[in-house]
Amino acid sequence: MVELPSICDKCLGSNKNIALTKATSSSSSCKICTLPFTVYFFKKFNRSNDIIKTLICLNCSNQRNVCQCCLLDFNWNLPIQLRDDIINLIQQNGNNTTATQIKTKEYKNDMMKSFLGLKKSIKLGGAVYSSDKESFELLYNKLLSFQTDTNSIINNDALATTRDTLVTASSSNISAIVKSLPLNDSLDGINDDPISFFFCYNVDPSIPEWKLQSHIATLLNISTELVSISINHRANYAIMKLKSLQDSKNFVNKLIDSNSFIISNYNTKSVIKRGYLQLNQFKIFLLPIFKNLNFNLNKLNPLSSNSADSIKLSIFLKKLVQKELRHKIQIATSKNVTNGKTNKKSFRK
Repeated sequence: MVELPSICDKCLGSNKNIALTKATSSSSSCKICTLPFTVYFFKKFNRSNDIIKTLICLNCSNQRNVCQCCLLDFNWNLPIQLRDDIINLIQQNGNNTTATQIKTKEYKNDMMKSFLGLKKSIKLGGAVYSSDKESFELLYNKLLSFQTDTNSIINNDALATTRDTLVTASSSNISAIVKSLPLNDSLDGINDDPISFFFCYNVDPSIPEWKLQSHIATLLNISTELVSISINHRANYAIMKLKSLQDSKNFVNKLIDSNSFIISNYNTKSVIKRGYLQLNQFKIFLLPIFKNLNFNLNKLNPLSSNSADSIKLSIFLKKLVQKELRHKIQIATSKNVTNGKTNKKSFRK
């Protein structure tokens, strides 16, 4: 019996007559467990140029309750890490201090990845809740009870803790973190001072690490093993490392040659070129990390466990993107006026 792939409605779209094609080659490996699997591909619409294909095997999809194409949870339409974090927050707000932290553990070792991928009929992390109707309803009712009966569910100590958390978030000072960011570094400097680290921001929470890693590896025509990505989804930034300095130069040259950069007005004393990657409908901005590399990374690492600072940094970076995109539009508009044209060029995020 042929097993059909598990694909979410968002990936399939509204077209009821989709032609699902089975790949003839069996050389593709699962993005999670690295085992070979059957690849299916299709188009949402007949005239579409975008081909969607399955990226992980059916077993890994069932273990995590995620779509084989976009890797988002079937019921919640969220990345695995964010889904697990939400479940943990609901349990903590319910005063369930004995509850085990929910986390979908992923192995780094290929042998352990394959070993886990061969296991059948198991659910990992938050998939235990999101794939089971009764568990899902239990979480949902618990969430509703926080709003309707705060006296019986959340005691005064819990309310005080929540209040303290909000105060901390509102008063959190991230000036030291912002100063550590390489916002004054430009793409032009890569030829004079080659470096393998890049700071990426405006990273949407729906983008998993493997997707950004695969996109960059495909762009450079190199193995994904030569690209390291670490994303902080709360703060919407990522640290990227290319293991080869030559790959770093090639990457920057590709961005400049394809005009995939903007001129920043962050520092009026010098011209700063910021690169960007178009990943699906999102623009991810990036720049090389030249100065005080260890200082920058040491400042950013604690953010993974600090929600308040992460949220603050996310807001700062979003404002920076909006400001610099407005600056680009103003430059384009002024050029058109100079050339006798009055139409404004738009620049989509």
